[in-house]
Amino acid sequence: MEFQVFLQGADLFPHILSLVSIEEEGHIPGFCTVTTKNSSHHTWRNIEVQNGLVPISWVKPILRSKHLFPFLGISEFHSIIPANMNGQLIQNNEDRCIFWENLETIYIENIVNGNPQTLLDRLNYGGRLVNQLPLNQNPDDWLFVVYPRSGGIMRAARSNPKILDYTVNYFLCANEVEASYLVGLLNTPALGQLIMYREFLEILFLVELVPRFDPNNNLHQELAELNLQAETTAIELIHDIMYELEDGQPLPDHRILSNLIWRNLFENGIANQLNEVVAQLLPDQIR
Repeated sequence: MEFQVFLQGADLFPHILSLVSIEEEGHIPGFCTVTTKNSSHHTWRNIEVQNGLVPISWVKPILRSKHLFPFLGISEFHSIIPANMNGQLIQNNEDRCIFWENLETIYIENIVNGNPQTLLDRLNYGGRLVNQLPLNQNPDDWLFVVYPRSGGIMRAARSNPKILDYTVNYFLCANEVEASYLVGLLNTPALGQLIMYREFLEILFLVELVPRFDPNNNLHQELAELNLQAETTAIELIHDIMYELEDGQPLPDHRILSNLIWRNLFENGIANQLNEVVAQLLPDQIR
């Protein structure tokens, strides 16, 4: 059986109108106060941050490549998604809140020719937002495999249900063991040396270099287990780093953290074990 093609995440852009942090909740039942994130894009960088009240059900955690590391992804921001419980986007102005209408007005006043004409259409460009809705999967199910669309280091990780933005590709696995197997394989150092990063999507998933997960294959199960050990290493390292940060201080750049994670994985032997298992799994490719 062939792998399905990885899908690209949603166009959560511009950031000043789509990415938010939650400031308060509980003053009005079912609502929370959010503040938007500054944008560095030249069209939007002079727009001031916006602050307002939105339904809590519209505020969804997101995952971006900036916060994606080998074996671990961190959701630092949320996004406002006007959608009902069935995942249908709310197009009717009467059913949308005042704050969203304000964001919509700012978008319409600043868009350039060739862009979608509404903010909601911008976020759902190519249908890549509704493809992910509704987020009704169990939050304890880590079935999504996510990796960045650009960069020189593979940083695949499992994820529970989140809105995944346009900087990542994702694949929904049948179960957590399959997801663990796939992440372990994607992140294996020896595989990264085999092919160029930008060829991963085409080579691995369209030409079937990578075998589909087989629960009866001992190597597949061993790879999935090694991934869980690698995840624990990554989580403990990032947790210790975050504990040392002062309030408001951002995490170091993902390249620094990725190198630290791999240094720990080579020191504790997990990286070498990943290489050994994948060399047995793909003997014709890794010598």
